[in-house]
Amino acid sequence: MKVILNFIPENHNMPRTRYALFKYVEDVCPPVSPVTRYYCQICQIYMGKADGKCSLCGTPCNTFYQLSVANQIKNFFENLQFAEIIDRYAEERKGVQVEGKYSDPCDGSNFKRVKQPGKYDLTLLEHTDGISISESSNASLWPQEFV
Repeated sequence: MKVILNFIPENHNMPRTRYALFKYVEDVCPPVSPVTRYYCQICQIYMGKADGKCSLCGTPCNTFYQLSVANQIKNFFENLQFAEIIDRYAEERKGVQVEGKYSDPCDGSNFKRVKQPGKYDLTLLEHTDGISISESSNASLWPQEFV
């Protein structure tokens, strides 16, 4: 955080302490109840909610956690005035759109073709990459990032 704070302009809303950052995330993100899922790392077989050993090779199952993206998006609309943010963004873009130039996914011809009046365009761009928890651990973290 200190490095980031040193490189961004003075007039920013970035939380300046770890406590403030966690408080911001807690206020913005809905409470989630992850569902624990199991799979065999050797066979790559999904075992569902059943913890235990792989039915094919007998290897103890590994875990991953499932979170509801739909519940998080619902929270954005219900509690964070997401509809107003989208409306404001659409109004600001009206003056900068140039035919044949693409600076937003909604500029594409397929988006324009399926656009329905009064409906919101919501595009999720997803990225994931693995991170080792530590050098001495076999555990890893694979965050799913959506923009």
